[in-house]
Amino acid sequence: MVTIGSDREKTARILKNNDCMQEKEIESMDFARAEMKRIFRLLHFPQDRIEETMLKFKTLHACIHDGCKFRKPKKLVPITIYYHLKSLGMAINAGQLVAISSLTMREFQAFTSQIKRFRSTRTSKKTPEMNDRNSRVENNRIE
Repeated sequence: MVTIGSDREKTARILKNNDCMQEKEIESMDFARAEMKRIFRLLHFPQDRIEETMLKFKTLHACIHDGCKFRKPKKLVPITIYYHLKSLGMAINAGQLVAISSLTMREFQAFTSQIKRFRSTRTSKKTPEMNDRNSRVENNRIE
């Protein structure tokens, strides 16, 4: 493959592309934080949960591939809020969350079904040792 330009020009192009990618990432995180604050305020949730929810968002955002519609902050923020607050045992109504976000109920349900499929494939790949350990733990709880 032949490229045009000297090594210095190639390096400058690569650095410019990296800077653009970093700027987009920063913009995404800023938008996500602002959207989280808005949703938390509208649903009357404690503002002190925003930072830990933001950490979950960053983790999920990094795991989802480019090009997936759920990677966009306006779609991923409400989903992250819902699942993070549910994991903390807080009551949250999916209908209210969908009503104040740019997410539709159909998209919310589609993402939920993807999570369920992902969990089922992960649990079915357990090794025999893991299954044996899990059954021992369950037997100890019953006794």
